[in-house]
Amino acid sequence: MNLFIDDYGNLHIDTTYPKINDTLVSDIDFLTIKYHNPVDLSTESIKIFQDDGSNRGIMRQIVYGKNDEFLTLSEDGTTVNVTILKSTFNQPGGKYYVSLNNNFVKSRTYQEPLSGIQDRIWFFNKCKCFINFSHFKLLLYIHVYHIYIHYISTFNYFQIAPSNSEKISTRISGKVRLSSEGTDHFNKLSDSERKNFYTQLKQELANAIPVRLERITSNGKSEIDNSVSRTILSINIEKGENNEVSVTSAIKDLDILIRKQHFTLIGFGDSSKYLDQEYGYQTFRKNSFIKLLNEDLFQEERMFSKLN
Repeated sequence: MNLFIDDYGNLHIDTTYPKINDTLVSDIDFLTIKYHNPVDLSTESIKIFQDDGSNRGIMRQIVYGKNDEFLTLSEDGTTVNVTILKSTFNQPGGKYYVSLNNNFVKSRTYQEPLSGIQDRIWFFNKCKCFINFSHFKLLLYIHVYHIYIHYISTFNYFQIAPSNSEKISTRISGKVRLSSEGTDHFNKLSDSERKNFYTQLKQELANAIPVRLERITSNGKSEIDNSVSRTILSINIEKGENNEVSVTSAIKDLDILIRKQHFTLIGFGDSSKYLDQEYGYQTFRKNSFIKLLNEDLFQEERMFSKLN
């Protein structure tokens, strides 16, 4: 008997991608589960967690069976592909595991639910490095005084380094919008309840990205988007330490997490569930585009310098 099958605690599974204890050196678009015999998608879920050292972990993505947007089944019925959000594996050096509920798939022959994979059995790691293996990319960063060029290929990394006098953006100011239901809920709150709503929302956003709570701030103010009669809230992202997710990455990830909230931790928060998925997370800082490129460049420079 193949010992690799026993590792999953499930004799129906032939193999997966990534495999147990693999290290991801670049972003991936799919998880793959290959079964010995044909299956059909069923009703239960597959969940991806980041291991934070606690018993619960941080849920990064959840997909329920028969979801055409995120799940595909091969013609022969033996291989399930799960589409991965760009925000899911966003922590270099992070450890992740996949939990597969019973009845995620069922036997095509007998139409009986098949067993899944328990927590922390199918685990793998994200490489703490800055390498892109998708042939090559030319990234041109333009700032007020400097031009930075990053050439990244399978094994090459070239950059024109910025001067030491350049500073990383310390924060970005942004906003989220409440859904129609969320706006109705927020309007009914007293001043103290709105303060608690903000406090809870900041915690839930920090958990979802994830970043330290201190990096999610707000002035506590709100305004009305008259085009849709929905409430807009102030949410800012502060600069992180050298080994933390950059402001740029946090912005991109938060936007994805909100827009795809039915598949992320955002949709499970008592406050964050009220965010408008069509609006996502938007920045409004002047010249934020160029500043974001500059901040992202410095983050990559710090990560790359640690490899040398």
